[in-house]
Amino acid sequence: MKGKILLIAMIFISFSAFAQEWQDVLYLKNGSVIRGVLIEQIPNVSVKIQTSDGSVFVYEMGDVEKMAKEQKQKTEKEKKTTEKLKYPNRGYRGILGAVEVLIHGDCYGFSTSTIHGMQINPKIFVGGGLGIQYVEYQSIKYEYATGTTGKGMADGLCIPIFADARFDMMNKNISPFFDLRLGLEFGVVNGLYFSPSIGCRFGHFNMSLGFETKGIETQTITYGKYSGTGTEYNFVPITTVRLGFDIGAR
Repeated sequence: MKGKILLIAMIFISFSAFAQEWQDVLYLKNGSVIRGVLIEQIPNVSVKIQTSDGSVFVYEMGDVEKMAKEQKQKTEKEKKTTEKLKYPNRGYRGILGAVEVLIHGDCYGFSTSTIHGMQINPKIFVGGGLGIQYVEYQSIKYEYATGTTGKGMADGLCIPIFADARFDMMNKNISPFFDLRLGLEFGVVNGLYFSPSIGCRFGHFNMSLGFETKGIETQTITYGKYSGTGTEYNFVPITTVRLGFDIGAR
């Protein structure tokens, strides 16, 4: 049993060492330190090393204090590049919906939105938003004595005002995300505004697929033996396709 544990430990250490980047280091007697890759070594005579910029240096062994192999340290440029890839970070973040398409049977339209808030950690964003939507929907349903039906359409603008929360699943430049909007909308359609969606962010650009609820009021007009009118109010789930881009929180 102890032998198996020791073997597993050795394998784990080997993989850990393999995953790290190593470099050869020469410590010279004059105090200089040269880092790179040893490309030639003549025992007790000389050593040849190539540095990261491609330069090649040859030193006599009498000038070398010691040779070592050390973990490679990232340069400032590499560190900055890595930080840029970890997007978003913290601070102000804006999410602008350039194109938003609404699709559901007899209700459809398009909209745009603007959301502003704070990236409170690399994965969680909270804020508030405002949208402007043009929608067309069935407002009247006709029922005839012959059994046939007809419909009347209405259109206009509505304005959703909402709180927004977004969760980026990965702290990378490309990441899937989950978004939730909750609030109220006013205009030709009034009532609760609820819109969850999932999508993917590619740097500044993002796209998502989800749905939103709309409180649709439909008047039914019946012709025939039992003529009359009636009104019903339903929350209708409408498919949403969104394309947009982010600003801030880099």
